[in-house]
Amino acid sequence: MSKAALRATLRAALANVDSEKRVVLSAAICARAIAQSEYASASVIMAFLSLPDEVDTGDLIGAALRAGKRVAAPCADWDSKTMRVAPLTSVDRVVETGRHGLREPIAGSVGASIPLGDIDLVIVPGLGFDESGARLGRAAGFYDRFLAQPELRAKRMALALDRQIVERLPTEPHDQPVDLIVTESRVIRPA
Repeated sequence: MSKAALRATLRAALANVDSEKRVVLSAAICARAIAQSEYASASVIMAFLSLPDEVDTGDLIGAALRAGKRVAAPCADWDSKTMRVAPLTSVDRVVETGRHGLREPIAGSVGASIPLGDIDLVIVPGLGFDESGARLGRAAGFYDRFLAQPELRAKRMALALDRQIVERLPTEPHDQPVDLIVTESRVIRPA
C-alpha cells in the first residue's frame, strides 16, 4: 500500500475514535509513557501539542512540568519547512495557529529556542507506526528533517493508539524512525 493510501486509511481509523474514548485512551498512553525509563531520565522533553485526532499529550506535559523537567514544544516555520524548539511553561499557554490548526507556544511567551543538544527526549507524533519503529507522518516532512539533525541526540518516543500500528510501513531514506512506541496496551521497542 502506498504512503498516501495508508495515510487515508489511518486518518479514517483515527476519525472513528469518539472524543470521550480518546480522552481515556490518551490518559492511559500518557501514564504508560511516564512509566518508561526514557521519560524518567529525561531532564528536557520536547513534546508535540496535539491535534484533535492525536493522542492528547496534555497529561504527559503537565506531569513533566510538575516534576520540574524543562518542557519544550515545536514551532513550525512554514516558509523554510523547519521547526524550532520553544520553552513551554504551562499546558494552557498555547494558541491555535491559523495554519492546519497546529498549536504552538504563545508568541509573546516564547523565549529563546532550546538548543537541540539539550533535549533528552522527543515525543513524536505520527499517523502510523510499525514494530520496526518506522513512522508515517502527515506528509510535510517537518519531523523527518528535525529528527535528522546531527546535534539532536535525544531518544524518540511515539505516542499512538493501537489502531495506528500497522504490519509494515513503506519507508524512504529520509524517513526517521522512533526508539519506542507507547500505546494504550503495550510498549514497542524495536530491535
